[in-house]
Amino acid sequence: MRIDVPDDVLEKWQNIVDTMAKLIAAPASLIMRVVDNDIQVFVSSKTAGNPYRVGDRERLHQSGLYCETVIRSDHHLLVPNALEDDDWKNNPDIKLNMISYLGFPIRWPDRTPFGTICVLDNKTNAYSDLHENLLMQFRDVIEQHLQLIHMNVQLGIAKAEMEVLNHQLQILASTDSLTGTLNRRRFDEIFETEWRRAAREKTALSLLLIDVDHFKHINDDFGHLRGDDALKMVALVLRTMAARAGDVVARYGGEEFAVLLPNTSSEHAQQLAESIRRAIARTVLFKVEGGDITSTVCIGIASQVPSHAGDPHSMLQAADTALYRAKLSGRNRVEI
Repeated sequence: MRIDVPDDVLEKWQNIVDTMAKLIAAPASLIMRVVDNDIQVFVSSKTAGNPYRVGDRERLHQSGLYCETVIRSDHHLLVPNALEDDDWKNNPDIKLNMISYLGFPIRWPDRTPFGTICVLDNKTNAYSDLHENLLMQFRDVIEQHLQLIHMNVQLGIAKAEMEVLNHQLQILASTDSLTGTLNRRRFDEIFETEWRRAAREKTALSLLLIDVDHFKHINDDFGHLRGDDALKMVALVLRTMAARAGDVVARYGGEEFAVLLPNTSSEHAQQLAESIRRAIARTVLFKVEGGDITSTVCIGIASQVPSHAGDPHSMLQAADTALYRAKLSGRNRVEI
């Protein structure tokens, strides 16, 4: 059965591929869809140098295309340079000068293939772990959309629309509208729950408090809209890096974020915090005439095995104290 993707979802997918192309600095970012026996360009980034047009399609079976392998293997594919790879040097995308590829499978809720999400570059590109995590996060968002679409078909439009609306309202009530992370109220609720769970199961719980260094200068020098862009990018890095099931990312206030890490030791929390600090320092928050704008963060860490006699507020205070030490020690630091 052919299931249509609603226009409002297509708009979100267009934003996804445009964002991917921008963040990875690649000329082409695509969502491909299996249509009968063909593979079709379903959504294509609006980027300079992108040779792929929506509606372009090829026979899928034995096509030699990157996406055929992704769909057939149901696994991601990374080709840093097809010209240097005997398995890929003659694939059809070479004719379009697309020599590097990173793609992941997209599946319907019943695990049958919908298509792929991918980026392609006209130069050698090995892509980073951050790029791979980014694609996986966006792939998960798309599969969530497909699950809702499939639900609409199975349950009937009227009933499904009501359920989707209620779900969206719940999300809106718990989400920070600027960054897409959880808001402080919802974070505090989850923190209480995870504290009790960790105390019951006697497992480690870790908390990171993250503050953007000299954020006031960004607002003063470039304006609050650019400041908002910076916060969105920081949030995206945090959601990409803290991506395990159970990890919680929230905007805790202003330019401060919180990351809750269930079942995570102090050592592993420090390793993740350092990875986040380095990733944000390398991330372009936004572009202005004359260059790229970057920034750094301070991170305070608190880790413990909670007890029923304690409360999460003490852990929050410990993380806040560590964050304050990081600021006093020169910023762009992790403290515990």
